[in-house]
Amino acid sequence: MVSTLSIICMCIALLVTTIVPIAIMIWYCIRHKAEKVWIAALIGAAGFFVPQMLIRIPILNALSMNEGYMAFAENHYLIYGILIAATAGLFELAGRFTTAKILDKKGITLHKAMAAGLAHGMIEAVVVVGLQYINNILYAVMINTGTFDTLMQQAAAQAGVDMAQFDALKDSLINTAAPLYLLGIWERAMTVILHLFLSMLVCYFVAKKRPLIGIFICLAIHTLVDSVAIIVDGLAKPYLGEVISMNMVYVIAEGFLTIVAVGCIFGILKLRKKWGALYE
Repeated sequence: MVSTLSIICMCIALLVTTIVPIAIMIWYCIRHKAEKVWIAALIGAAGFFVPQMLIRIPILNALSMNEGYMAFAENHYLIYGILIAATAGLFELAGRFTTAKILDKKGITLHKAMAAGLAHGMIEAVVVVGLQYINNILYAVMINTGTFDTLMQQAAAQAGVDMAQFDALKDSLINTAAPLYLLGIWERAMTVILHLFLSMLVCYFVAKKRPLIGIFICLAIHTLVDSVAIIVDGLAKPYLGEVISMNMVYVIAEGFLTIVAVGCIFGILKLRKKWGALYE
């Protein structure tokens, strides 16, 4: 059984990772409506949604059905993790760069760059994390009502997949400590800060007519952050020897992300100071 407290924590995390981001974006767009930042926000959101959700994720889902691809992922986990992180950074960079080039046609203001960056990070929170919490809540209810095993067996038979992955999901939902679901709120906050900085960085260097600098720094930071998350997660699984516990994975991953986010805050403040000189 999934504890009632766990389900409550999932519901709280769902609300915070969906309703709050939408409310923040609406507030920001209203506050700077004179600059029509809502257009920049829409473009910034598309800069995540199109390359990730419509292109990269479907490609990875298709590859996951290939036995050779999955064997490579298991046998060369470090290389696989870095490559997956690099593709995430590359596809999102394409979205950020396209966003910056569109906004640059009329001059990228600070608030437009920030709106694009906030929207990039917040659409990820809503579409990826929010939907995951919805799935987890539904699965938890199914487990507690005794319908999970039957429905998952039917789904596995129709899709021709191993039931083991559904068993692992069930064990995870039952055994994960309730407060860890709330940790997702902190992770999303730190991730939005990261996305805001990376989008502002690309926009700044595009406006400065030195896009390659922004492209290189953005790709390097994004790839590093995602690589660390994937590799640390692998240390708690057979891929890299199960040398640490999942609790330690959370500590290391969230600690590293927090350090990165603090650095990004300083970067955001520095970019804000530099922005005024762009059009002087």
